[in-house]
Amino acid sequence: MAAAADTADGVVDRERLIEWITATPVRYPAQNFKIPATAWADLARKAHANGPPAQWQTRLNSYITQQENRSLERYGELSPWVEREKRDAKSLHEFVEDLSKRLSQFARPRMDWETAAAQLADMLYAYIWYERDSPAESDDDRRRIGELVASLSGLADWGVEYRPDTLLEALADGLRSPVSSQGKPVGAGVYLGRPAGIAGADYAVVYAVGMAERQFPPSPRANPWLAENPAELREQAALERYDFLAAIAAAREAVLCWPQATADLRLAYPSRWLIEAVNYRHQAHGGVNRLNYETIGQGAGHEHWLTAIASRQSGLGGVTESSAMDAADYRLMHLAANPARLNDAAIADARMRRALTARNARNGDSLTEWDGLVATDEARPRVANIGGQGNPISPSALETWANCPYSYFLSRVLSVSAPPEDEDDELSALDRGSMVHKILERFVKESDGSRIEALLDFAEQEFAAMESSGITGRYLLWEMQKDAIRSGLINFLDAEKEWFGGNAPEISDAEVDFDDVGVDVDGLGEVWLSGKIDRLDVIGDEVRVRDFKTGNPSPYYGSAHDIYTVANGRALQLPVYVAAARRDYPDSEITGSYCFPLHDKNIHGGRPYDDGQQDNFHTTLRNILGAARAGIFPATPDGEGQFSNCHWCDFNNICPTRRRQIWERKGQDPKAQPFNQLGGQSAISDE
Repeated sequence: MAAAADTADGVVDRERLIEWITATPVRYPAQNFKIPATAWADLARKAHANGPPAQWQTRLNSYITQQENRSLERYGELSPWVEREKRDAKSLHEFVEDLSKRLSQFARPRMDWETAAAQLADMLYAYIWYERDSPAESDDDRRRIGELVASLSGLADWGVEYRPDTLLEALADGLRSPVSSQGKPVGAGVYLGRPAGIAGADYAVVYAVGMAERQFPPSPRANPWLAENPAELREQAALERYDFLAAIAAAREAVLCWPQATADLRLAYPSRWLIEAVNYRHQAHGGVNRLNYETIGQGAGHEHWLTAIASRQSGLGGVTESSAMDAADYRLMHLAANPARLNDAAIADARMRRALTARNARNGDSLTEWDGLVATDEARPRVANIGGQGNPISPSALETWANCPYSYFLSRVLSVSAPPEDEDDELSALDRGSMVHKILERFVKESDGSRIEALLDFAEQEFAAMESSGITGRYLLWEMQKDAIRSGLINFLDAEKEWFGGNAPEISDAEVDFDDVGVDVDGLGEVWLSGKIDRLDVIGDEVRVRDFKTGNPSPYYGSAHDIYTVANGRALQLPVYVAAARRDYPDSEITGSYCFPLHDKNIHGGRPYDDGQQDNFHTTLRNILGAARAGIFPATPDGEGQFSNCHWCDFNNICPTRRRQIWERKGQDPKAQPFNQLGGQSAISDE
């Protein structure tokens, strides 16, 4: 609650609120129930809720409206999940509004210490949720915090002037007590908690665990609503540094540890504070060269004060019966020392058997069900008719499979939703592209499509809609993006008039729906396509279709390879648009081209699609749909190091970190040949 009290001006910061409600049981005062912290935290982040209560309400309402529309479109009714989120959104807004009102009292004129202490006590009573079986140390914490709040009224007797920042400083100092919510006793003579909790104590050993960079010390959290004060950030960093040094000094021996990898096997680097301590010991023992994160491990085995544990299993090998902390450690120690017993234990555990089966399958050379191969009779019908009659496929879905079949499987077959984005710094490329498409669509459908004033007016309306949705990010970055979009739209309209050659189209339409467009492909028969043409213009006997791109035009420019017009399956929207236009205008000449409305030049760059590329288009359809209908959906990282197609993938964080090594083996399986025949073209992003 002290963290949330920074918002005494009425602004409720989302991340601080989430930190509070997820760290301790909190009561919903209006209806006296324990708030669903996890559900509210997830809802607030997905809605990008932040700022004053009115902004919370606008963004929550906007998010719920989107979810209602999606549910009605998919199911024809509101799903129970959407109904629950709708109720949570209403309760969350009421909670934020009540909290904002309570906090804003501390910034009122003529506030004094006695009144502030009384109001803090009222807030404690209103928000604390008492667990029936709470541990004794929690009761002690509540008692001490109550005493701290009551003592604030006495600051007036010491001549301390009341100010909101002084109140926060007094609370922070009081909460730094060793027995507080920052830590708790565990057993006899053992303390588990933050470094600040043992300052000035006398322990035999202090263990500082998890000293990985950006975790210990943590990186300062950027706040998109509250201006960052460099002096405050420096003071916070200095206090954290002081707490760490005081904790190390509170014992006769200190052990600093850092993991070489995270739990999901991603590389972790030692904290700068740990590197500093290592160099102190290194130089004290005659070392000359300064060690860094790359060279620290070289001293392991040569320095008695530095130990490297090769793996988790190796660490278990060092556990003895006397050093095992609990029964689990004891059992793991004996299992690690006796692999036969480990196998017996695995066989007896169904989950372990399945995990070992998955590991062995992924380490093999053939595609299996653990690598995206849908091979069972029960599952095959779900994929056998992809792109068939009654189940048309969109060009974006085809491109998804070409970039990574596993991403297609997760999103299009299993309907797994992408994890919500937590970053608020700036408008995402995807949202920017959707907004520009909407502006250009309204310009054609709601005006004569020629006046720059109308185009810019639609742009301002869509800017306002984006701002109300809460996803535009930081103010200055958003203002720069708006200026760039305005300038790009002006250039686009001038270039379009020149592109038409002075001939106004008889028909102009945008976001033109098409469904069940059939394309006859050798080996597959009729393939059915659906989607929306970004722009369609009829000029005499010619029909021009355009695919609008708001990202970098470079990947779409000329190439020595004819197949570049479909980018090995990564750029299929334009040929699909041409096929749709050919069905609706069979007697007209159909041409297609890319259009880059936000680019300062080459707005209509890229090579136009024509009949010469039709064979490549059909070959690409045959490779993609033939494999998809056969149930082949492997993860296919492209590029070295930071895989280019993985970088833009919604599911990057849930894929195995060894995906490159796995695909190098699995890619030789004959079942993977349809993907290999597409070639190695890198993913085309919207950046």
